[in-house]
Amino acid sequence: MFSVCDDDDHRYLTPLLKALVSLVKTGGHPVAQTRALAAVAFVAEIVDDAFSPYYAGFMGVLKQVLAAPVRQETLELRGAAFIAVGKLGSCVGSEVFAPDAGAVMKAIFQVLSTEGEARDNQTVPVMQCACMICKTMGSAFTRFLPNMIDALLRQATQYVE
Repeated sequence: MFSVCDDDDHRYLTPLLKALVSLVKTGGHPVAQTRALAAVAFVAEIVDDAFSPYYAGFMGVLKQVLAAPVRQETLELRGAAFIAVGKLGSCVGSEVFAPDAGAVMKAIFQVLSTEGEARDNQTVPVMQCACMICKTMGSAFTRFLPNMIDALLRQATQYVE
């Protein structure tokens, strides 16, 4: 891929990303946090490999969001975090993303193994994330396939009213 921003545009990158991560970390309103995560994912896609220096800091924040207890008011935030994880992984590539893939896939499997509204509201972003991780990891994704297939089969065989 290529970066659509030239070097002059990157001078805005650090202050912008610092402001966005601050918004997510300070525990503000979940809607504002959700939009901040969506903005981070969008910026990462635009600057592509120029995002690499910021990856570790943001991935840490995203993993905290995904590790937090699931509450009704944070379901959208979690969805945005899953999508952002997938996009950030795509930007930095498999070598950089690989150490985080296991923790993210564990969070994905936790969502897919639950039942009810919390799972239903997260299924689409979780599946998008899993697809992006698969694409990023390539053949290294095979270690997650047994659990992924099991989760998909469980979902496909659930009774729906």
